[in-house]
Amino acid sequence: MKVLTPEVACSKCAGRGHVPLSPELDEVFRLLIRKGSMSAGQLARHVKAEVGITALNQRLERLRSLKLLNRFRRGHEWIYLCK
Repeated sequence: MKVLTPEVACSKCAGRGHVPLSPELDEVFRLLIRKGSMSAGQLARHVKAEVGITALNQRLERLRSLKLLNRFRRGHEWIYLCK
């Protein structure tokens, strides 16, 4: 299944245009599509580059602010999944 990279509002033109996700956000988004719901800790085991949990949490929250992800709490961690 081919997954298209979603486009988001451009920050340089006040949202009038659209641009693709950054490579870092795209990698996280595609992993969640392939693997399903997971926490930042679970996601860290699948990311290609060595990325800290804080950086992954920031990427997940950025994707959520773009309305591409939902999240729910399981115990003490947030679980993210694609909309």
